[in-house]
Amino acid sequence: FGLDRFHHYLKELHLKDIKYNANHYGLTLVLGGAESNLWDLCKSYAGMASTLNHFSETSSEYYSNEFCEPIYLSSENADFGKKSLTKTLFDAASIYLTFQSLKEVNRPEGEENWEFFDDSKQIAWKTGTSFGFRDAWAIGAT
Repeated sequence: FGLDRFHHYLKELHLKDIKYNANHYGLTLVLGGAESNLWDLCKSYAGMASTLNHFSETSSEYYSNEFCEPIYLSSENADFGKKSLTKTLFDAASIYLTFQSLKEVNRPEGEENWEFFDDSKQIAWKTGTSFGFRDAWAIGAT
């Protein structure tokens, strides 16, 4: 896949804090060693979830602006753009497989029995490891 290609995808997600080229980060780029902020990371995961929610087996269409700015006011509507057979960034199958992998992540110690609760939902979640004196984080999508 390569660092340059991975860096390109991160830039396409509009992660605004990534200011340097792929060689500056090296292999730490794939481990989360680049600058980012919680808003941009949540926007990226929301875009992936939105792609899966809008894609269907019968239409196989994508919206052109799936990775738009999140809307947090009920009085506003998101503009997802026009439908097309062409994926904008990631195809639905890749996102589906990614979320399936993230659902299988082991939960922290002491949280092993979560699935025995009646109201438990499967959550695709990713944690960020503290690296280079940067804060760790966790993001989940249902």
